[in-house]
Amino acid sequence: MSIIKKVEVPASCRVAMEIPFRVCVAVGIVLLAVSCTTTRVTLPALDASVTTEAEALVVYTDTDYARGFNAPLGVIRGTGKGAMQGMGDYFGGLAGAREGAIIGILLAPILLPVSAIIGASLAHSKDEVDAAANAFDSVGQDIELLTSIDRRFVEALDTNTTKQWVCVEASSVVEEPCSGETLTARLELRPIFGLILKGKYDPDITFTGSVSAFFSMEDATSDAESGVEVYAKWVYREELGDYFELAKFDADLLRDKIEIILDRFADRIADDLYLAPGITIFVEKTELFQNTAKPEIPDGVVVRVN
Repeated sequence: MSIIKKVEVPASCRVAMEIPFRVCVAVGIVLLAVSCTTTRVTLPALDASVTTEAEALVVYTDTDYARGFNAPLGVIRGTGKGAMQGMGDYFGGLAGAREGAIIGILLAPILLPVSAIIGASLAHSKDEVDAAANAFDSVGQDIELLTSIDRRFVEALDTNTTKQWVCVEASSVVEEPCSGETLTARLELRPIFGLILKGKYDPDITFTGSVSAFFSMEDATSDAESGVEVYAKWVYREELGDYFELAKFDADLLRDKIEIILDRFADRIADDLYLAPGITIFVEKTELFQNTAKPEIPDGVVVRVN
C-alpha cells in the first residue's frame, strides 16, 4: 500500500517560485507595450512667401537625385523553377510546423511531387516574365515621365497664384525657362519611387514613393545663389494590383497609374506651398528594436512628413 504525503511548501519557497512567473508576466507586458509605439506628429504649415518676392518661378526635376524603379525581382520564371519553388515551399511548411511535421515527412514521397507539379503549373513562362519585366522597366526608367512632375506642378497652380510672378515655367517644357527675369525662385523636386513585391507566382505590386522639394533664389545680377528656409518631403503608397495585369500592352495600366500618382503629388505640393497651406497631421510608428520611426501612410493619399 502506497502512502501519499501532503508536503507543505514553506511560504518563503512559494514566494521564491512565484517571483519568476511574475517577472515573466511583467516583462511580457512591457515587451507588448514597446513592440509598437505610435506617435501623433503635427507639422506647421509651410511658409514659401519669400519665393513670391521673386519675379519668376522656375520648377525643375533634379535628375541627379531623381530615382525611378526597376521591375521587381523574385518572380518565378518557368516551370522548372516553379517546381523547385513548390518543393521548397513544402519543406518550408514542414520547418514551420510543430504538430504534424513527422506526418508531413512520412508523406513527403507522395506530397513532394504534388507540390512540384502545383508549383510548375502556377509559374509563368520565362518569356512571359521577361516581357513583363521589360514593360515595368520601360515605365519605371522613363526619365521624361519622371521629370514631368515639374510640369504637373505648374499646371496645378491656379491663375491667381501664377499672377504672383511675371513668369512661371517648368524646365522640362522650356529649355531656358524665365531667362529674361532678374530675380528667380527655383523649386527643385526630387522624386524617388520604388515597388514592393508580394508573392512569387502572380505577385501583387505596391508602389512607394517620395518627393522632396528645395527652394533657392537666383539673382541674374550676381553669381551667388541664396538658399531659403523652405524644405519639405511628401510620401505616398498604393497597392497597384497584379504584376502581370499591370504589364499587359507594354504596361499601359502601370503607366496610367503612375501618371495619376504624379498628378496627386503635384496637386498636394501645390496646395501645401501656395494654394492652401495648413498644418499636417500623421502618425509615426516605431517597431520593436528599431531606432527610426516610420510614418503610417494611408493607401492612395499623399502625406507631407517634413
